[in-house]
Amino acid sequence: MLFVDEPTSGLSSRDSENIIDLLNELSLKGKLVFAVIHQPSSDIFKMFDKLVILDTGGYQIYYGNPVDAITYFKKNINLVNSEQGECYSCGNVNPEQIFNIIETKVINEFGTFTDERKFL
Repeated sequence: MLFVDEPTSGLSSRDSENIIDLLNELSLKGKLVFAVIHQPSSDIFKMFDKLVILDTGGYQIYYGNPVDAITYFKKNINLVNSEQGECYSCGNVNPEQIFNIIETKVINEFGTFTDERKFL
């Protein structure tokens, strides 16, 4: 079992992809690899097999395909384009969308944001 924290931090795009390829090779050889990456590029994000998202208090709120996470959270709060996980024309994914959705606040009847989140 291998735990890596920010293994691509400070690396070039190509070096980051090489590191993720190396971690993927290790997983294919039977190693269980946990990687924490806070701001992955679209290409890096799509290279992962599974994504786990933990909410406040360490509660798991998502486990599955990384790209499917975007559509999962969009559907959960009823966004108009909820079926779109990646850009149709270029294939890019914006992983930051997930956290923006999770942190979206409910607006009350007076049009002001509350402390309650749309995603529970």
